[in-house]
Amino acid sequence: MRTAQRVLVIAAATVCVGGCGGAAAPATVPSTGVSVSVPVASGPVRTSTPTPTPILPPSAARPTTAGDSHETEHNVITFKVEGGFSGQLRELTIEPDGAASATVSGRRSVGRVEAEQLAAIRRALEGSGLFGGDHTYPPGAGADLQIYTIGYQGATVVAYDTTVPASLTEAITALQQVLRQVQS
Repeated sequence: MRTAQRVLVIAAATVCVGGCGGAAAPATVPSTGVSVSVPVASGPVRTSTPTPTPILPPSAARPTTAGDSHETEHNVITFKVEGGFSGQLRELTIEPDGAASATVSGRRSVGRVEAEQLAAIRRALEGSGLFGGDHTYPPGAGADLQIYTIGYQGATVVAYDTTVPASLTEAITALQQVLRQVQS
């Protein structure tokens, strides 16, 4: 009787860990000769390198009102850092008027970016020459890579920390500084 209970416990645990869906694969418990069917996952396999999650354009991320204009939405800056050793997700949004919000590990903070600092960030982004369209720079060699996603002027640039274009490093450094300011 105890052997039958063990088989049921093993089968139930396997189902719980294996999840639902997919095909059932037969398995035999060696000590008893009892055969059980266990679901086998049939979906994609997860890897340790995170896949960048696209940032929604500002128009999709916030409701529009009669006073909003395309130009205002076009000048919102979004910055997202994900992955890395800690796997932490950090997001920053800077509105055209300097109002900023940061979300780090689910904790949201708000702050303000001074006009001079905001102008420097815009110059760095525009000076990179990358925001005329969407660009994705695939990962280089390495483990625990961070993914940077920047949205500006209706375009999105995605780069891993091993493939950040030199023209974008000044902007990323400035955005990381603002992220730290707003979250503290």
